[in-house]
Amino acid sequence: MRPFYDARIGDLGPADYLKLECLGCKHKGVVSGERLRVELHTLPVTTLIRDLHRRFKCRECKAKGRVDISIDWAR
Repeated sequence: MRPFYDARIGDLGPADYLKLECLGCKHKGVVSGERLRVELHTLPVTTLIRDLHRRFKCRECKAKGRVDISIDWAR
């Protein structure tokens, strides 16, 4: 488990989750670490989690790049 500012895609395990919240409409979503690796397989595993906000698009209001990301590490 790493602090958020230093967490990378490669640090996420299959039981870890990213919590996403749209800053525009407050819609919330969850993405598993395993699904994130499959969806973003073109990115290097050294990519910082905090830099991923530009890649997410809200399903409700269609705003791109306006998400707040937090990590729910598995125990």
